[in-house]
Amino acid sequence: MSEPIAFVDEFFTESFELPSGLHRTHRVDVVLVTHDGARWLPRTLAAIRGSRVQPDAVHVIDTESIDSTLEHVRNAGELITTLQSAPRTQAYGASVAQAVSMLPEADAELAWIWLLHDDSAPAADGLETLLRAAEAHPDAAILGMKSVGWNDSSRLQEVGITMTGAGHRDPRIERGERDQGQYTETEEVLAVGSAGMLIRRDAWQTLQGMREIFAFYRDDIDFCWRAWEHGYRVRVVPQAEIAHREAASHAVRAQDVRHGTAHKLGRLNALGMTYIHARAVTRPFVLLRLSIASLFRALVYFVGKDPRDAGDELSALFQFLRHPERMMREIADRGVIPIRAPRALRPSTWVQLWHGVDLITGLVVEKVDDLLELWAGTDAFDVVDVVDDGSDAIEAESDETYVVRSRRQNFMAQVWKRPGTLLTVSLLAVGLIGTRNLWGSGTLQGGALFPVTGGVSDLLQFYFRDWHAVDLGSHASAPPWMLLLAISSLPFGGNVSLAVTVMLVFAIPAAGLSAHLAGRVFIEQAPLRAFFAATYAFSPALLVAIGNGRLGTIALAIALPALLRLAWRCDETWRRAAAMAIAVACTAAWVPVVWLFAAVWAVVAAVLWRRDRERRFRLAFIIVSSFFLLFPASLEWVVQPALLLREAGAAMPPTFSQPLLSIMFLQPGGATSPLMFGMAGLLAAAVAALVQQRKRRRVSVTWIIATIMYATFVAVWLLSQHLHATDPSTGLPILDWAGPFTLTLGLMWIIAAGAVTDGLSETLSRRSFGWVHLVTLTLVGAMVLAPVLTAGSWLLRSGDATVQRSDRTQIPAFVLARNTAESVSRVLVLHRDAPGTIRYSIFDGRDAQLGDADVQRDVANAEITAIVGSMLSGRDRTDAQRLAQFGIMYVVADDGDAVVAAALDGAVGLRRISGGTHGATSTWEVQALNERVSLVWLEGERITVEPVEHTVDPVLRVTLVVTPVEQPRIIAIAEAAGAWRATLNGEALETATKYQRPWRQAWRIPPQAEGSVLIEYRGGQRIGGLLFAVLVLIGTLIVALPTYRPYADVDPEEVTDADAVVA
Repeated sequence: MSEPIAFVDEFFTESFELPSGLHRTHRVDVVLVTHDGARWLPRTLAAIRGSRVQPDAVHVIDTESIDSTLEHVRNAGELITTLQSAPRTQAYGASVAQAVSMLPEADAELAWIWLLHDDSAPAADGLETLLRAAEAHPDAAILGMKSVGWNDSSRLQEVGITMTGAGHRDPRIERGERDQGQYTETEEVLAVGSAGMLIRRDAWQTLQGMREIFAFYRDDIDFCWRAWEHGYRVRVVPQAEIAHREAASHAVRAQDVRHGTAHKLGRLNALGMTYIHARAVTRPFVLLRLSIASLFRALVYFVGKDPRDAGDELSALFQFLRHPERMMREIADRGVIPIRAPRALRPSTWVQLWHGVDLITGLVVEKVDDLLELWAGTDAFDVVDVVDDGSDAIEAESDETYVVRSRRQNFMAQVWKRPGTLLTVSLLAVGLIGTRNLWGSGTLQGGALFPVTGGVSDLLQFYFRDWHAVDLGSHASAPPWMLLLAISSLPFGGNVSLAVTVMLVFAIPAAGLSAHLAGRVFIEQAPLRAFFAATYAFSPALLVAIGNGRLGTIALAIALPALLRLAWRCDETWRRAAAMAIAVACTAAWVPVVWLFAAVWAVVAAVLWRRDRERRFRLAFIIVSSFFLLFPASLEWVVQPALLLREAGAAMPPTFSQPLLSIMFLQPGGATSPLMFGMAGLLAAAVAALVQQRKRRRVSVTWIIATIMYATFVAVWLLSQHLHATDPSTGLPILDWAGPFTLTLGLMWIIAAGAVTDGLSETLSRRSFGWVHLVTLTLVGAMVLAPVLTAGSWLLRSGDATVQRSDRTQIPAFVLARNTAESVSRVLVLHRDAPGTIRYSIFDGRDAQLGDADVQRDVANAEITAIVGSMLSGRDRTDAQRLAQFGIMYVVADDGDAVVAAALDGAVGLRRISGGTHGATSTWEVQALNERVSLVWLEGERITVEPVEHTVDPVLRVTLVVTPVEQPRIIAIAEAAGAWRATLNGEALETATKYQRPWRQAWRIPPQAEGSVLIEYRGGQRIGGLLFAVLVLIGTLIVALPTYRPYADVDPEEVTDADAVVA
């Protein structure tokens, strides 16, 4: 060996003090295994030749390379001491063992084996640093180097290795971590990589080399792990650096493996190694943990659209479980393990959990650009400009005319020059002023919004429940918007009321910002785009929806621009189609008619693309997937198509007197409705777009969509008027609100108007002043007035909003307090909508709450309507008794309605128990037995009814002990039909068909029967539908997510080859 070279201080910053030179003599034999590595071998040989401390010998083992590897080796001349050949399929450890077996006796104090790969290049001071660390730590038998990227030396690849409990190879660095000199201390590690591994020859001989069972992959970890178990120590020396291409791991070099792919073999070896090195008593638990981890990793790879690696994970697990004898033989061959590797060398539980999180987030974080590109149609940094130059962070405007580049300018000047910022601030100010009555104390309620009470847990319980205590009971599916609202309330600590308040207050700026961002595709000029975004934000439908608490229309207003943006070329790729399906489902969860709009759009598009089969399949996928994503609520659309015209919240009486004209001017009607002709200027501009020559295709498409929307509304409205069609659950017309139609119609007009005005100034500048300029100025002026008039009139009328904060309840508190654990009473609430029109609601032992209106269904409307009419007219003296059959024990009405109050005061069987003050709520008690749950005795022609104790928490449950009697009995409950079941001592009772009604369920109790009768609701079907929707969601997300591609250290020649192919 050459003379020791004086140590240069700048290359080593170890915490221990090193001598000025090597104090002992060392012999270093390099073992270089080559396998089709001609692309990287020249750099490897040059690195050996340039080493400051030259090794004593370089032994090359070539595994029958088929490229020019041997030519490079022979050209190395005197650098190569020996060259041996090995079979092509020989493992790395066996090749090293072949070279070591031919080494001469060492004539130095310490003999070392330095392992190198043909795609690894150690730094010039690498060997010297390793030897100095060996002298400083004489107990270390194995030392490793810090591995960095082959083409990017600032990218760390590993600083030592450890293994998680799930068999994951942990390089002890963060994903994507850069080398900034943060690793400086030599430390003990579980293992080091074989590339650059320095091994004492005596340790190699004691351990008998690397085990054949872990050939090709993970053999270096097992070798170091066994070194610890035999009393040796393993250290990593971060100051010693080696560049490693990792060609086999990155699939740059084909690997001749015998058990499938490289990934599968690596995972199989990881499972076996983790199992073998575990303690005997813990191996069953380790086996379970490895199985769960493999299934989880397979799922993650599958979601990341890497089915090959997912299959490798499952195949490796199956092979590992199928052939346990391999592990058993290896454990027997190793015998008793004398020493255990220190537990501190293994990662902590938190680190292992982080690996799972890191595996998932890697699928998303590394593909943010792709996801944003799907939304904006361009690169991520075109959407949100984060360059530190004062550019607009909201709109990422590239037009320097409107973007302020200097930070030294006045703040207000910057705001004025930024259309996106000015838009957001202006809309936020208007929204806060217009919704000023929504802030404060009390319960948020009114209009279409039922009282927002309870937290996120109550909302989720309501959503997942099979049976709802609404009216006379309902087994209708809770709408999916409740789940979305519950999720959106999580950032607010599960406060649903706060989430709804934020939704109402910030609806205007959110809708405007959504339109501004999505409008990049349709309107190029940022100031013009900001103006039309403000016009959209002041759509009458949105303003009225805020005043009336129509959450569905508000959600649609925010999502519609993004939905339209996604619809743009969504059928070109499966990823876009899947994203569109999810977007349609999320929007239709609030407004089901959106799904109908999408279906019509897909049919029209399929006709236009009738020759493109794949596009038609994507369109079908969008509609079918979005339908299944809304299971099981979407199934009810098939049974009751009228539900497609409902939206989140309660139905309200329609207020448009001239619907055909109102819709034309985007007026849906309702409280706080702005000026009738406020949007006339926008309509005029949209009409003018039909006669101009610019962007004819875009204008034509928008007008076709607008015409379809208008025709659909007119057809549904005329049909409902002709057939007198009403919603059976509310008694109101099936088309009670035109908000979604006018909102979509207005957005189409905005796009058309934007097409005619975008670039208009440049066009007019080329022409001399004339009548065209006058007409244009008139249209522009009318168009500018549209949002101003609409917003101004809305602000003036915002105090008339029906939604507000109030402590008012539908049911007096003392009535609710009368309910006991043994008897729960229903309450009939009467209210007058218009002169001559009385509506009623039924509440089951509690006040109204969010979601009740969405699960109301037709059960006994005809019978109760007849009772209410008879009671108010005084025709029948048995009305109170008939109400008691439904479990209705109280009637509540507004005492200000003198006619209703007088009729109830005179009704037989009703007794006023509160009220009497004009304008207050009055309550009447039904003077009859509560037959909510009753035991009916049949004695010939005589029928005796006996009330039965019951509980409602939140679903009715009855437990009754019966004794033997002679006469037959019937037990009945006043509940709508559903999955009710009555049993006697566990045996099902026979249904009493003659006594049964749509609102009453009855069962016969046999004479002489004895025991316990149990009546309960046996649901569970809803869970099946929800699980199916979850499976569809997982599949759709997999299609929508970008393909996961890990970091690849690309060689320059690979880039050149790729460019040549593209060219």
